[in-house]
This record gives sequence, C-alpha cells and structure tokens, in this order.
Amino acid sequence: MLRTLSLATASSLSLASVARMASSSQASEKTVFKIYGYDSCPYYQRAVDAGERIADEHSDKFEVVVEGGERGAFFARLPTIAARVNDATAQAARAHTTCPIVLREDPSGTVHFVGGCDNFLTWIRKSKL
Repeated sequence: MLRTLSLATASSLSLASVARMASSSQASEKTVFKIYGYDSCPYYQRAVDAGERIADEHSDKFEVVVEGGERGAFFARLPTIAARVNDATAQAARAHTTCPIVLREDPSGTVHFVGGCDNFLTWIRKSKL
C-alpha cells in the first residue's frame, strides 16, 4: 500500500488522525517505509519509484508513506523528521542533511534511519526485493 501526503497536508493533519494512521500501520504487522523529500529532487523521485515498486510487489509485508512538497518546507522539517528515529541510528538521522530521507518503522513501532536514496536502493537490493 502506498500513501502519499504533501508536506502541507501532513502538517495540517490532527494528532488523532496521525495516530490512527500509525496504529493502522502497526496493526497490519507490516514494515512501513516513510520517504520524505521535495518534489523536484530527482533522488526523491527515484526513492519514491522504488518505494512504489515495493508497495505493489510486496503489499503483504510493506507499506510506503510518501511526503513531498516544496524544497524549503522539506529542509525546514528535516530536523523534526529525523527526530522520529528511536533506535541506534538516531544520531545518523540527525546528521542527515540531504534529500530524500527514508525511515523504516517495524511492526513494534521502532523507527530506523535507512538513509537517502542510495542507501534505500542498497537496502532493497540486499533484501532481494
């Protein structure tokens, strides 16, 4: 399953609706990839394409949430996005300064920093997806 949100839409969601989205993802026992970036970035587009493929081909295991928008809005939100990481990769997430940023949330709710586009594509390749 692929869900796409613009940064403007994502920022206007109520906390309750975000919590419902998160609980529905966790309840499904799927790993959720969250891809954040700005629409005009070719690396963001490449990561989104890869995410769409995963969501289509492995919908029983993976869900992909995409948040795009304007360049300035993405970089303004990057520290907040990185702060969602709650495992040993948190420091690397906070140091990430490029587009896109990809996070992976496992069914237990742990959020891992995957990296940028190249890191995401490497993760896919190593996972043989």
